[in-house]
Amino acid sequence: MDEWFLDRYDSESIVKDVRKKILEEDEGKKQLRKIKKYWGKDLREYKAIEEMPFYVEYLSKFNGTHCDYDKGDMEDAFDFDLLFRLVAGSFSSSWRFEYSKEEKAFRLAIDVSAGTKRVRKYLDSLFAFQIKNMYAIYLQEQISLDLLGREENMEKEIVDSTRNDRLEKYYRETEQCFRKKLYLLLKGEKQ
Repeated sequence: MDEWFLDRYDSESIVKDVRKKILEEDEGKKQLRKIKKYWGKDLREYKAIEEMPFYVEYLSKFNGTHCDYDKGDMEDAFDFDLLFRLVAGSFSSSWRFEYSKEEKAFRLAIDVSAGTKRVRKYLDSLFAFQIKNMYAIYLQEQISLDLLGREENMEKEIVDSTRNDRLEKYYRETEQCFRKKLYLLLKGEKQ
């Protein structure tokens, strides 16, 4: 893998890529006006995802470091805590920590639905380009959902309720991970 790719892809680069994609879409200008209206700032003024309102109000409550999961051989190449927050907060996919007895490690399983098919991928088995695409897809989703949730109508209730459901799932998964770690520790197994 080329070093330039790994060195340049950070939170600021992700925001630039998504901003460019939004402008390419038919509804992009309309979405940018909504961002300015509801967030009080133009999207160009945000240098990192962590500055955006949905991150501060919602995604910051998730923490991927609670369950040390396998990130494959690209651990230093990406901000996996940020990616975990985007995945965990997503409405379009589900996730779970799975313990692999063979590898003696937890793995992050991500389930995505496409029509009637459901596909499970493990974060540690993805290629760099797939991980990069995930950031953009999940960031665009979070921007759209946040804007939808700020409108005064039924969508706001749905977004708020689903966010609460996702946080509850996160707390359950994290607790199960802690329990499994404790169990393995008491059994004397290496994790």
